[in-house]
Amino acid sequence: MSRYKEKKDCYGKILCGCADSCWMVALCLLYASSAFAVESTWLVDGAVSTVAHEVDSESSGPIPLADAKGGIFGEEVEILCGGTDLGTIGAGKADRTESITVSSCVTDKGICPAPGAEPINLPWSTRIELISRIFYDDIIAAGGSGTVGYHVLCSKIVEDTCELDLARALLENNGLGVNVVFSSTDANQPKANCTRGGAEAGLVNGTDFVLSETGLTVAVSEA
Repeated sequence: MSRYKEKKDCYGKILCGCADSCWMVALCLLYASSAFAVESTWLVDGAVSTVAHEVDSESSGPIPLADAKGGIFGEEVEILCGGTDLGTIGAGKADRTESITVSSCVTDKGICPAPGAEPINLPWSTRIELISRIFYDDIIAAGGSGTVGYHVLCSKIVEDTCELDLARALLENNGLGVNVVFSSTDANQPKANCTRGGAEAGLVNGTDFVLSETGLTVAVSEA
């Protein structure tokens, strides 16, 4: 049997010319696909970011922070908070959250008088990842050790802490900047572990809007 015939019997067509058997054809395809692996990057004014650019972000509405089992009787407790973030994007796929200012929290579900929230283990190192051709921002504690997450305060006392080793948010271009979308129904976004509700009880939803501090357009793209 010729090499041409052998490869055609396996795949129905010629797939590449570097193999003498069907398993070698598959190996050849694996090498070829890795050579064309898609990377991602931040764009600033349409160009690949080669240095860090300062950005800020503001929630487009209240961000729900919930513990699905955080109440006295195991019921859900959820507070809604606004806020702003400061940090950088670039170079390339890297970005960083330096500070988060939380404001105007209200209790939406359960019991939490005079609610508040504060981030833990800032700064956070983040970078763009492509999952099934969708842009995400992976979020970890700077330096690669520790957790990311938040404390929930009721009457100025820390009542709950929800944290995880790696958080993730979906990224969407909007023409001027980038929407950072947190969704507890997105299977690609891990849920946090909470001191009151336990494993995967921490739920975050809502959208932040990232803009350049110098008025330049910001976007995410395949490199």
